[in-house]
Amino acid sequence: EERSVTTPRESLLSHFQDALRSCTSKTLAAQENTQVCLPLYRNLVLMERVSDKVSSARGVCKRLLKACPGSVPICLLLAEVEARHGTSQDTVKVLQDAASRHGQSAELHHALAKCFLTQGDTDSALGALVTCAQAFFNLEDSTEDHTPQRLYSKLLGQPVPLGYTSPSYVEGVDHTSVRGEQLYLWLNYSLLLDLQGDSVGSAEAYESAVCSLTSTRDVQTVWMEYLKYHLSRSQASPDKMAATKTLRELTNRCLVSMPTRFPRQHSQGHWHDYSFHNKVVDLFVGCLEKGERSAAYENFLRMMPNNVNLALRALEHAFTTGDLQLARSLLATVPAGQPPCLGLWQLTVHLALQDGNVNKVCRLYRQATRLLPHHATLWKDYILFEAVYGGKEDRLNGVISRCNQRGVNVDEYLSAIFKSPPPSSKL
Repeated sequence: EERSVTTPRESLLSHFQDALRSCTSKTLAAQENTQVCLPLYRNLVLMERVSDKVSSARGVCKRLLKACPGSVPICLLLAEVEARHGTSQDTVKVLQDAASRHGQSAELHHALAKCFLTQGDTDSALGALVTCAQAFFNLEDSTEDHTPQRLYSKLLGQPVPLGYTSPSYVEGVDHTSVRGEQLYLWLNYSLLLDLQGDSVGSAEAYESAVCSLTSTRDVQTVWMEYLKYHLSRSQASPDKMAATKTLRELTNRCLVSMPTRFPRQHSQGHWHDYSFHNKVVDLFVGCLEKGERSAAYENFLRMMPNNVNLALRALEHAFTTGDLQLARSLLATVPAGQPPCLGLWQLTVHLALQDGNVNKVCRLYRQATRLLPHHATLWKDYILFEAVYGGKEDRLNGVISRCNQRGVNVDEYLSAIFKSPPPSSKL
């Protein structure tokens, strides 16, 4: 979800310029520097877009393409700008031009096919997927029947019919370059079979991709496409119950098969990352009726009890539906050793306020500010609570004093809620 920018654009541009200067090396060529700084450029383009400076976002992409004409990520970045702010014809033109220059980029052909599908142009989408497979081979002098299914099978190391003679690769393509395109070759093959009406073959291709790819990130990408494929089929199925059951089983398989524990890059030990799992949960829960979502959240939390963000989602859903009993039950299941999370504390406090338990709220704020001593939002909530419910000026001043001792500046906030700041705010 994209958010608007609150920091002045000129200030952000200055920071980007400083970051780009710091990350650019005089010993590297322009193309290498562009690749090194690509994450910064992505964020710069995003900042320009959400600031309604679309022409500036386009200008950044075009300057980068001039410096690094062979960069597929930059072509896709420009296509994204056009897709969100231009016309569908502009997006198609960008992707077609890029795909013609980078014939063996399976990712560009995949993006082009998806773009055609958003316009309802299935034939052109199929054409892009067929062209992708053909671009790897020398087909001019061959008399064989080189169907796109056979070409993709050859590229992906899958069985081909007996007696079939595969064509040779075009100049510049070898096994190493083909291996580098495996992710989007699998996705293109699965999409091709789906558009041709072979739903069984498409599902088998997704299954094969999940088992064949070795990169965690690549497997995650395939799982998301596979789940979206099943979701679209379940929405069109006349038997909604059976389709949802199949999707639930596939979702559970995905969640239990993907890792959440990863080694730290710059220190010893491990860390847990549930971001992919939460995207999968959001996808599945989004297809359920509102009355079925609470049970789904509870089931997923039993599978992932240490998933703080999932617990937060489940609690927010419980509050949204007015199911305070479920909210209490969910809070009771959150392990005590969870990483401190402002959202969980806020919901816990809200529940105590709903119960009218002011003394418990006081204890919760004291505990929360010990665990999150530098969180300004938490201190502001604590101060406002004491001002409204506390009734004792010395206790309010004590909270403000502790806030100041932690080095958290809330003077502007105090000025907004009090005509003159309490004396302890000046300590």
